[in-house]
Amino acid sequence: MAEESLAQRLRSFRERQGLSQETLAKWLGVSRSALASYESGMRNPGISVLENMAYRLGCGVESLLTSPEGIDPTVVLLRADPGLQENEEAQECVRKCVRIGQEVSWLEERLAVPRASESMPSYRVQPPSSKMESIRQGERIAAQERQRLGLGYTPIENVVNVLSDSGVCASLVPLSAEISGVSIMQDNGFYVFVNSNHSPARQRFSLAHEYAHVLLDLKHDSRVVISQSSDADALREVRANAFAAAFLAPEEGCVRFIHACGKGKPSRVEYASFDEHSEVFANERNVAVEQSIQLYDILLLADHFGVSPETAVYRLANIRLLSEKGRDDVLSSLRNGGVKRFRGVFRSPSFCREDQGSSFRDRLMGLALEAYRRGLVTTGRVVEIASLADIGREEVEEAVSSLEPIG
Repeated sequence: MAEESLAQRLRSFRERQGLSQETLAKWLGVSRSALASYESGMRNPGISVLENMAYRLGCGVESLLTSPEGIDPTVVLLRADPGLQENEEAQECVRKCVRIGQEVSWLEERLAVPRASESMPSYRVQPPSSKMESIRQGERIAAQERQRLGLGYTPIENVVNVLSDSGVCASLVPLSAEISGVSIMQDNGFYVFVNSNHSPARQRFSLAHEYAHVLLDLKHDSRVVISQSSDADALREVRANAFAAAFLAPEEGCVRFIHACGKGKPSRVEYASFDEHSEVFANERNVAVEQSIQLYDILLLADHFGVSPETAVYRLANIRLLSEKGRDDVLSSLRNGGVKRFRGVFRSPSFCREDQGSSFRDRLMGLALEAYRRGLVTTGRVVEIASLADIGREEVEEAVSSLEPIG
């Protein structure tokens, strides 16, 4: 088959994303007739127009100049969520996230610095054959990943930053209610998009859930994973849910927290004192009603780890700190509006609200300033890069004025 011309590729990229000529022309700041002339081959766009077009279409300039390869995240989301067809805000969020990831990758290559994603571990596990095996795999890998990251048993203040440190570019995007997140692997890195219309606690859970897909699915089985409610019973979704719960609320942390509340002790404990010759036994009985975990304990635990009360309930049940009856009683209370009675007393921690932008923004600017210092990019290029992080020209010029380029 004959290779596509530039004009054909421009039209192909636009049509793959369901954009009209009017819409794309408006985004590019050119007339519809000018865009039509590019797509017909009557005129060739200049490099500045090509760069802007690549940004708007969520690809690299090289893809427009050669052949469109790889996976276009915008197309993936449009296919998964047809409601995005008319949602220019959501499409712009996706394109900006992808452009930031591309710029970070480009700057890392220019600066010859290690890519963050290169340090990401590879957890090779057999595909689970049952839901129980899925849960065990998810919880085990979550514990290993927390240990690798040095998180101990403490709460994770910002999940977006954790993903960023592992080389995953994450962003919040307004998606349809049934889609919680999408994970995509591209040649230049991993991308995670989470539904910004969901509650802050669910956003945190979805970020951890998609991180599981990056670690366990994208690197081995596929290049795209779409997490939606209709697939909740799928084994890899069950595994990702188990990972997210254990990653956000580790078992040791939950046990310590509940014990600090004076709860979670067994009804009877026997102790022994031994001096190499004789032994002395002592018994301690704990009053069951005093050990009963209440709804307010659940809310405190949920706020501590930044998860939903429901996630906290199931987490405690899974680690045997809540009986089956206790679990059902607390869930019933939650469904009957029990949370409202305590929200005037307890305040959710600030870290329940994740960064509304891309997780690579700080890294992007750090790399851009270093590239300027080494004389690899101009001030104008830094300004262009900074615009992706919503940073204006004045701020950039003030920052670079304090730098002395090498050479």
